[in-house]
Amino acid sequence: MAFSDTPIIDQSSKHSERSERRMRDFLNQENGFICRTEVPDKGCDFYVELILDSIKSSSWNFAIQLKSIENPELVDNDQFISLSIETSRLGYLMRRIPAMGLIIFYSVEHDISYYEYVDQVYERLTEDRQSDNWKAQETVKVRIPVRNKLCNDSVKDIHNTFQVRFERAMQMQNSHGKKYGLPTFDLENGFEYDFRNAEHVSRFLSQYGILMLNNYDLEILYRMIVKIPNQEIYGDKNLLLIAAISYSEAGLIADSEIFCSKLSKIELQPSELSAYRFVRIKNQHALGYIDSNLFLRELKALEETAGESNKITLKINQVYYQLTSTKAFQLVQEEILETIQDVFALVEKSDEKKRTKQLLSLWNCENLGYWIASISGAAMGEIRIKESLNGPMPIEKRMKAADEIMKLTQLFEQTVSEINSQALNSQDKIVQAYATSIWVKFFIHQQINFYSFEVPVNTIDGFEIRIRKRINNAAEAYNLFLELHINKEAYDSICNMIELIELAERAYGIQTGYGSEDLYKTKLRLEKDFEFPPRKIVFVDLIDEKRRQASEPHDDGFRMFQGLDDSQVNVLARMALESFSLPEERLVNIVNEIKAYRIFYDRCNDPNIEIHQFRCPVNEKEKYSLPVRFILRSKATGIESAPSADMEGLLESWGY
Repeated sequence: MAFSDTPIIDQSSKHSERSERRMRDFLNQENGFICRTEVPDKGCDFYVELILDSIKSSSWNFAIQLKSIENPELVDNDQFISLSIETSRLGYLMRRIPAMGLIIFYSVEHDISYYEYVDQVYERLTEDRQSDNWKAQETVKVRIPVRNKLCNDSVKDIHNTFQVRFERAMQMQNSHGKKYGLPTFDLENGFEYDFRNAEHVSRFLSQYGILMLNNYDLEILYRMIVKIPNQEIYGDKNLLLIAAISYSEAGLIADSEIFCSKLSKIELQPSELSAYRFVRIKNQHALGYIDSNLFLRELKALEETAGESNKITLKINQVYYQLTSTKAFQLVQEEILETIQDVFALVEKSDEKKRTKQLLSLWNCENLGYWIASISGAAMGEIRIKESLNGPMPIEKRMKAADEIMKLTQLFEQTVSEINSQALNSQDKIVQAYATSIWVKFFIHQQINFYSFEVPVNTIDGFEIRIRKRINNAAEAYNLFLELHINKEAYDSICNMIELIELAERAYGIQTGYGSEDLYKTKLRLEKDFEFPPRKIVFVDLIDEKRRQASEPHDDGFRMFQGLDDSQVNVLARMALESFSLPEERLVNIVNEIKAYRIFYDRCNDPNIEIHQFRCPVNEKEKYSLPVRFILRSKATGIESAPSADMEGLLESWGY
């Protein structure tokens, strides 16, 4: 160049300046970035430091390679911009660990900057080329998605991505740095637990796990405890107790028992011993090692030594197993309702946290739902039995029973609805799941009674909408419980879905839109995965039995006595005696009448044989003053037996 010549400002220089200015429009301090030019340029154009919380410099830096393009080359149906860069530059940026950096293309034509993370560029190249030959080239063509435009919205995502990368890198170094000779911070001072590190999870649970148990954070505990090797759990009493309880609640009973057996050899504090004994008897009952009667006795014994808060839980469990082990037409003890009402009062007065109170109230509502179903079924059964024995229930008694059921139902609905609303507002999924599940269970109990006693609820306006809603509720509960790793409740929710779909589609012809075949497969898979004892679907047998009865015109309605035990027979006989206002000494004749029908239907499966009562004209005051006599009749021949009160003798004389 001559003395009078001056440097020329070429287009490339102008484009470079424009590209930097456009980049700094977005990567600036206002948006959380300190952008510095790399001088001298040894492989990247800029170093960018993150600003945290809008004001704190972080010392966390990532690199940027900036390129300007006059006329971008679009490829892959105009989805990507393609441009050649020096292969060594890409390699240099990839080695800028842990965050690596960005490649930014500036389109001069469109005055738009496009960006991509270096690791994404590398992965795309690796996938496209199917070999590493490109690494030996001087340059390589890279692609950046046209959707990745640099703007105010995208820089927020960029900032968050790099912040997360640096935070996790720091956690990783503090968690594992010592193993590789790297410096680490003092974990006890200012460093949070890394919950991807089993050692940190173990330390956290050992310190805080029992508090979480008391707050019923079982789903969180389960997710954490499964990360810890069993050998480490075996050496820590707190971890053993947490594992025993959380595995049991997740439905992994056999695994829970392993931890329980280890706990049995350790000296436990009274509160720990109470929790251990409770989970142990629950496991043994679930595995079939102890029956319901022994289980109830163990619960009562445990209640005597438990603290006040644990007593509420034990009371709820006692009532639950008393109710669920009560058979049809067995007396439901009035004391159970008193206990349920007492528990509501105890929960209200307790000093437990809000969530604990909500869960205890919901579980107590589940018992209330069982109670309502029991007395509703008993009332319907009483009407049915008295009608079968030619004695209607007085209207006053019907009204009294209906009034009691309505009041209790109102208490149930109000309590569950209130708690569910609170859970939705606080986004507490575990409380939502239990509230939804309890709604469904209560609805199923009601429908079992209605269908069993042929109450035509399906003809009531809105029934189809209600049953569809409850099916959807069961699906919601299943998804929530599955997400929370409460597998036993998830399994029950799938079974509840199947129950209602069977009722809707097979009994009432309502199409639900769900494929029951897939649900049965899910049910079977859960049974295999968690070794759950298969739950029988009640409505399948109930619907089949109703159809069988409808197909047999000779069925006189007394088949309902088939399979009843003596305690159920005695309850039914007592109901009839009181209905007819008869003296006590006639109870034995009512008992024998019911037992005679029971024996006939248990032993005689020949549809050709009919059973009839031999009726003598008597007035109401003389009803059941004498034993009831029966006649067997062959429909094929018309032959009848002699009247007899001895059903066993009658059947034997006819070869049965």
